[in-house]
Amino acid sequence: MDFSKIQRYECLVFDLDGTLVDSMPYHYAAWVQTVSPFGIKLDKEWMYARGGVPSTKIAGILIAEHNLPVKDPQELAYIKTRNYLQNIRNVRIFPAMHRLLDFAREHRIPMGIGTGTLRSNVEYIVEHTPLKDYMQVIVSADDVVNHKPHPDTFLKVAEYFGADARKSAVFEDSLFGFQAAEKGGFDLIKVVDGEPQL
Repeated sequence: MDFSKIQRYECLVFDLDGTLVDSMPYHYAAWVQTVSPFGIKLDKEWMYARGGVPSTKIAGILIAEHNLPVKDPQELAYIKTRNYLQNIRNVRIFPAMHRLLDFAREHRIPMGIGTGTLRSNVEYIVEHTPLKDYMQVIVSADDVVNHKPHPDTFLKVAEYFGADARKSAVFEDSLFGFQAAEKGGFDLIKVVDGEPQL
């Protein structure tokens, strides 16, 4: 794969789940485990379409749509996070993305993560994978008020590097992330099944 295209960017911003790491199956399994006691069958496509959306917001949607007896979305999100953490150690970087990271580091292109995941979960994944050797900044769900599809998460990464969003790229795998990148003025590079569409 030819990565030379990315040399023109002032910085690279990466979503985490489903983009850098193959973690979406674990997020989905955690949500299935969380809502199954309520008799809910969670649609996989529905969940994957909400990649990058904070767990508390997803919990709020599920509570409203299914009239769950849980009043506080944070309570449901806490259960989901607890279930997810049981498998977080299994999360791995997609091989093609790992090669891209090597190329970007070799060419000294600044790199950061912009994600809707909780900071504690992002930091765990970064520390327990080679991502710690590449990423200079993390912007998580805890660091912005307006989450994807708003561009704030990505813009904050670019701001950290003093980079112009219009001269930077976002790597994303989900619809809300695509919208956030485009609203922020970034070049969007879609990631499909762990492969960057360069």
